[in-house]
This record gives sequence, C-alpha cells and structure tokens, in this order.
Amino acid sequence: WEEAKIRILNATHAAIAWAGTLIGLNYIDESTSHPAIYQLAHDYVTQDVIPSLSPSPLDLADYRDVVLARFSNPYIKDTNQRVGADGLSKIPGMVTPTLQQCYQRGAQPTATAVIPALFFLFMQRWADDNLPYCYQDGALQVDTLRKQFASADPLHAYLSDSALFAELASDKAFHELVTRRVASLQQWLKQPELAAV
Repeated sequence: WEEAKIRILNATHAAIAWAGTLIGLNYIDESTSHPAIYQLAHDYVTQDVIPSLSPSPLDLADYRDVVLARFSNPYIKDTNQRVGADGLSKIPGMVTPTLQQCYQRGAQPTATAVIPALFFLFMQRWADDNLPYCYQDGALQVDTLRKQFASADPLHAYLSDSALFAELASDKAFHELVTRRVASLQQWLKQPELAAV
C-alpha cells in the first residue's frame, strides 16, 4: 500500500506541479485538468507503475483514477509551489525505483522518463531565476546546482547524478531516453494547448 501511495499519489502529484508551473498555472486542480498534463500523469501510472507493482492486492487502476479525480477537485486549492517542493528527494525516492524496475523487466520507461525531464526543465527555470515562486528544497545545495546548470551540458550533468538516479546515472540508454523527453517537452511548452507531450 505504501509503495502504491508513493508512486501513484506522491510522484504523480509532484509531476503535475512541475508541469503546471512550467506552463504558468498556480494550482494542482487546474494543472491536473489540463489535458496534456492529465495524460502524462495517467500514462506514467498506467504504462510503468502498474506493471511494476503487479500483482497487487490493490486495484491499482482504480486507485489511479481516484487520485487523479482528487487532484482535479477545484475545491482543494493546493498550490504547485507546495507540491513541487523537495524534488531533489522526490526523484530518487519516488521516481527512480519505477525507472529501475522497468529496465529490470526489459521495458522502456518512456512514460516515467517524462518526470525527471519535467524536473530538469523546472530546475532550469530555477537556475535562471525564472520560477514564479520561491522553490523550497531541503536537499538543495544552491552553489553546486547553479554550477551544474551553468556547465556546457547541464542535462548530462543532471542525468549523471547518482544521488538522483543511482546506477542509471551511467546508463547511456537512460540518458538518451530522458534527453528525448526533454526535447518533446520543450516543443510542448511552445504550444501547451496541444494534447500530446
């Protein structure tokens, strides 16, 4: 149950907050209601998390739908700022395990790779002082991260961080996958009204 909560509720929540922030939204409900963001969250759980946690005593598809419905509730005014905090702990704790398990079972974690791609673009905005709010992160070493984003290839430096991605930090296929996801997100950010990410 705890693993399902971490990966389906917590990781999805953070991804929605980062995606929403990147397109100028302030709240989780409006971010979740955006068709492209809803789809990337739904795909992440459906394509990668459910197979990673199966068999399960829980109806994981039902739990996914309950979680996304709750995040879409306009009466719960949760902010992207609050939910998007502490990403440097959320990636290794909530996202990397799904990436690892996908590779272990011979699957390409395309849907999950969008989450570290989103966080990279989110932190790029932070490094450029271009977030609409003050980002809070207990693991943030400001000078180190600013140097990383000022380097010749900040995406490579980010993906090579074993504190975030464990052994995947040296995995060429993982680097290539997230690099493709970053490129597709950059295209989407030019026209966020498009449904596909």
